[in-house]
Amino acid sequence: MNIKDDWKKVKSVLEQGQASTVYCSIATVNPDGTPHITPVGTVFLRDDQ
Repeated sequence: MNIKDDWKKVKSVLEQGQASTVYCSIATVNPDGTPHITPVGTVFLRDDQ
């Protein structure tokens, strides 16, 4: 997934998650391939990604 190409989809998924609960987790993959998950209380999505 490419953030710039798939920004609308990324934003939609996060907005759906925020509508269902107060807290969320953001998951990414580190350069070495290991997962990194961070619980977040608030996420702001800007138009500039």
